[in-house]
Amino acid sequence: MLRGPDSPELFSDETLRSFIARFETGLIPGAEWTHASHVAMAGAYLLRMPAADALELVRKGILNLNAQNKVQETILRGYHESITRVWLATCDAFLQESGL
Repeated sequence: MLRGPDSPELFSDETLRSFIARFETGLIPGAEWTHASHVAMAGAYLLRMPAADALELVRKGILNLNAQNKVQETILRGYHESITRVWLATCDAFLQESGL
């Protein structure tokens, strides 16, 4: 799926499941938590559940991951509800239009 110097390798169901497990337990280091990682995580949830349910898990997961990585929650850094909702809706629309 994704590969790059700043992105996790998410080529198979197994590596994606491992990535999501590390996300849910807060074990992704900050350097690995890229924009591509955010999109991969959103897509993985949206393929399994409705967007409203995915939002709850995304919110909880990002806040936990930020806490584990000692990311200070400020207006410029950390979790942002509006940005998360926009990206989740964008990913959901893409998946819906793709028939996935």
